[in-house]
Amino acid sequence: MLSKEKYTSYKNGDPDNNNIFVQRNKIKFEGYKDIDGLDTSFFWMSHSPEIKKRLKERFDELNKKENITEEEQSKFKRLEKAQKAIESYEFQVQSNILSRIDVFIDMLSKEKYTSYKKNGYPDNSNIFSQYNKISFEGYEDIDGLDTSYFWNSNRNTHIIPLLFYNKYYDADEKEFVQSDKDYSGEEYDTARTKVLNHLKVKSIDQYIDKLKAKNKKSDKVQNLINLVEILRDKKERLTEYKDGLLEENTNLKQEIMNNMVVTSYGR
Repeated sequence: MLSKEKYTSYKNGDPDNNNIFVQRNKIKFEGYKDIDGLDTSFFWMSHSPEIKKRLKERFDELNKKENITEEEQSKFKRLEKAQKAIESYEFQVQSNILSRIDVFIDMLSKEKYTSYKKNGYPDNSNIFSQYNKISFEGYEDIDGLDTSYFWNSNRNTHIIPLLFYNKYYDADEKEFVQSDKDYSGEEYDTARTKVLNHLKVKSIDQYIDKLKAKNKKSDKVQNLINLVEILRDKKERLTEYKDGLLEENTNLKQEIMNNMVVTSYGR
């Protein structure tokens, strides 16, 4: 059933009334509709680890075969669809924001999602625009889940702090935490450049200074400002510490040289 769209479809970004992932949906098991009271409600929630395990085992078993029959090829395609259905559902779950952020950042690296009209305004495919309803790349099957308002809602809590400081705001902890994924690599340089260009600043520090200059600051903005000020303070103290070590090392070298000269004359 997971390989069939009618059991894994969405409406307005949420699973519809026939989606078997939803615990409240009482869908008859296909082929066993004669069993009164037996349905899919709570089935995914109760058995998802086992379902994913068995699905992977069957997929890997067929994937290892060099020559497969036409029937096995058909089964392999159904298993692929089932895996994609699970991936899409887990991506759709609201609490899975980091997965969406990751896809959004990857999309920022592609010109087709960050292009502008001649007047400088985002075109109809630009994901910075709050009005453009662009499907998340790779998850076009989730009807109604799109990038509208995503940049505005997450830029100061996730996208900017992840790209420039490798941190994101944890709403439960009420503080910025270190990301498990490293966004500092060169593969994200294009995304960083696109963000700076859209913000019309030369550096992220310039953007933070602009935020500080505004009189009205939301909690999201203030939290980001606080994070950057803390990081700036740490950087300054680290620089002072390094400069101190360098000066101390230079003085020590000079003292050693002076002692060597004195010793040489003493002979």
